[in-house]
Amino acid sequence: MTRRDKNATALVRDLLAWYSAHKRPLPWRDAPAPYRVWVGEVMSQQTTLKVAVPRFEIFVARLPDAAALAACPEDVLRRLWAGLGYYARARNLQKGARYVTDDLAGALPGTCAGWLDVPGCGPYTAAMVASMCFGERVPAVDGNVVRVASRLLGMAEGVWTKDGQARIREFAAERVRLSDAPGDFNQALMELGATVCRKARPACGSCPIASACRAREDGAADRIPQPRPRKAGVDTRVVCVVLLARGRVALARRERGFLSGTVGFPVVTEGSREARDLLDILGRIPGARIRAAQGAFRHTITHHRIHGSILVALLPARGSPRVVEAELGRALGVSDFSWSNRAGVRDALGAALDRKALDLLEAP
Repeated sequence: MTRRDKNATALVRDLLAWYSAHKRPLPWRDAPAPYRVWVGEVMSQQTTLKVAVPRFEIFVARLPDAAALAACPEDVLRRLWAGLGYYARARNLQKGARYVTDDLAGALPGTCAGWLDVPGCGPYTAAMVASMCFGERVPAVDGNVVRVASRLLGMAEGVWTKDGQARIREFAAERVRLSDAPGDFNQALMELGATVCRKARPACGSCPIASACRAREDGAADRIPQPRPRKAGVDTRVVCVVLLARGRVALARRERGFLSGTVGFPVVTEGSREARDLLDILGRIPGARIRAAQGAFRHTITHHRIHGSILVALLPARGSPRVVEAELGRALGVSDFSWSNRAGVRDALGAALDRKALDLLEAP
């Protein structure tokens, strides 16, 4: 065995020993069935574990397998996902469940390659399910693993390039192949990045593999990896349309733009053709009153810097829902409206942007 192989084997051994003693209890980790790991890993991406864990328990109690998830009505799925954000993840989970039931006769894949064929299942999730549930020696690389590996390798530059990412993946792949517990090894790398090798103020003194870390040796742990290059920000001005009739508020399942797939106020871009069509249609509704709310709000979604305002339309009680769902629906690109009582609007909103708009609407 070469010295490099001995060092890699020692790293795997020390990391697994640390993980066995320090791993956090997670419901999909403690009972790693393929469906549970799939749902748990997707749910915990872009959401803190403090939020995800209790929601996971509720989710799998109501939808215990792929068949139940595939058949779940959308309004129920939205309620089960409430508070987790990025609802597209729930839609993709359901697409994957329908693929399993329709194309795989309900049988979940048993390999990483099989999971990659499941719609919405990316390389990280596929590798986690395959390694945890089937013992496949495949590396699972997320942001935590990138941070740990780049520090161990002392990658001061080029982490986010194609070559840099390939080097990190190969680092993880070489070591997971040395492990008799690949699922534990993948989780250990992720756990180390989340709890010890943190983005800010890494706890190098508590790291079980610190002796192998080039960044620590060079005193550069807090500077590696360099921040991922961000897309140029885009300033967008939007108008949230609050339609009121008979004491109720119209909410829409939005089908366009960065809010696609969420339920909330109809939204148009300020000055757009849709905005002009909206005002034209509202102006032709007898008895309709239109006013702009005072103030504005700001919101950020990925690289979109959103400046939002509110347009309130008080519609006449008689016949207004029909008018909204027909003409306004076509103008706004909305095929499905629902009407919520004012008191229950906040609970029905599916995005933080809508809640900011509601705060502005309800401001004295």
